[in-house]
Amino acid sequence: MNKSHLVPIRLSLLSSSLKNSFFRGASMALATALAALTLAAPASAWDRPNIITATIPTSASTVQLVLDPVRHKVYAGTEVYQGVDTVSNVNTVQVIDEKTHAVIQKITVPVEANSLAIDPIHGKVYVSSQYSGVVYVIDESTDTLVDSITVVAGANYTPGVGFNYSFARSAIDPVKEELFEAVYEPAGSFVAVVDLRHKNSIKQFPLPSAQPSLSPNSIIVDPIRKVIYVANGQAAPFSILALDEESGKIIGSISVPDWTGYFAIDEERGILYASLSGFVSNITKRILTNGSVIVIDQNTFTITDTIVTAPIDVTGEGFAVTEEIALDPLNHTLYVANGHTANILAIDTRTNQITATIPTPGGFNVGVGVDPLLRKVFVSDFFNNVVYDISAGPPRPWENAHR
Repeated sequence: MNKSHLVPIRLSLLSSSLKNSFFRGASMALATALAALTLAAPASAWDRPNIITATIPTSASTVQLVLDPVRHKVYAGTEVYQGVDTVSNVNTVQVIDEKTHAVIQKITVPVEANSLAIDPIHGKVYVSSQYSGVVYVIDESTDTLVDSITVVAGANYTPGVGFNYSFARSAIDPVKEELFEAVYEPAGSFVAVVDLRHKNSIKQFPLPSAQPSLSPNSIIVDPIRKVIYVANGQAAPFSILALDEESGKIIGSISVPDWTGYFAIDEERGILYASLSGFVSNITKRILTNGSVIVIDQNTFTITDTIVTAPIDVTGEGFAVTEEIALDPLNHTLYVANGHTANILAIDTRTNQITATIPTPGGFNVGVGVDPLLRKVFVSDFFNNVVYDISAGPPRPWENAHR
């Protein structure tokens, strides 16, 4: 296979559209590394895309994971599931070497590590849990817990009573070095803004709630357009809110038919992807529906397409759940982790068509992440306590991927 035509590939995640000299330098470094990889890689490296090449055991139920495409490490958050941990019965972030598949470190954290955010530019991983009110900081140079930042003082969870605060997910703007936490609070939900340089919470952006049961469920930030997206509501009516990153002003609202679990952004094309979990719930009942991914135009805040990713189990023996999604910027493919249907989907973002279904051996897939340089996709399986390494397809030239 002649790969010389693949060298002038345009990087989407760290492209020249980032109007910052530091990030332009990072983009050039990644482009150079990609060119070297493209020319040096044997043809066999891409002959069999979208297959599981390794199954990596972890010591506990793996939930969300994040990747560092610079250092080629996976950080998989775990939580003690029903009190069972096969090694130490504690919550950890497990660090995986992408090349050797070895778990090179297990970092004990005081909380369930069910929300991770990574800043590969500054070499930090941020860990939060649903009920802690605190963000814990991991230094990638040593893979140790080095600090904690109190976002909401006095947050707690009382068994049988409930919680007074709840974190949903985290998102980072690496340009501004700010972390955004979607927070539920009975008196009114909000987005907490954390200054990572000074390690303190600096402001709160209030979120509207149609009824007390509503709370934010997911969050992402577009550092190019300076927009924060928040999935507002774990009960109908569901919506995705667009907030100005500086002021917190709501600049758009998108009605969606289901609970939004995760986001992914194609910054180059101005497209937001949102995974809809596969069940609509309200205060009194649960109504089953398809798991899906919706495609949103960031310029108009409108849904332009809906891709069914996890059809309802008509036998009634299970239900559809679509979890995390991740974009491969060099192959222009969106990867989708499905839970009860036990598979990973590859979607061509040119056509919004499913191009591959990758079966996984039972379990419940939750997290998914892409290393565009090593051409790897990693998926966490919550029930089986493993992380899968899946081969990605070859990079595609920009003109072919966007015809």
